[in-house]
Amino acid sequence: MEQFWMVAKDHKEIQKWAES
Repeated sequence: MEQFWMVAKDHKEIQKWAES
């Protein structure tokens, strides 16, 4: 389950980075 949260956090950061 921890890996899922890490992936979700990374995905959110990547999405924010891509929008910039």
